[in-house]
Amino acid sequence: MDPEDRGVLRETLERMRRRETLEEALGRVARKRGLDFSAYVRIISEVRDRAHSTGTDQENAARAILGESGKDP
Repeated sequence: MDPEDRGVLRETLERMRRRETLEEALGRVARKRGLDFSAYVRIISEVRDRAHSTGTDQENAARAILGESGKDP
């Protein structure tokens, strides 16, 4: 995942509201940042793939993606 997408994902996790799904929060953050739908799809696809492959939920998958590298923005 490129650094800009990681930043969007990090902001999404920080700004998630109570009882809001990661997908809803990501959509809100993407719109706020003026990103197009393809950016949303690119990010959520990676999160969904990770969640499916590890058998976890999307929020934990997103945290795992962000925790992979020491080069987080």
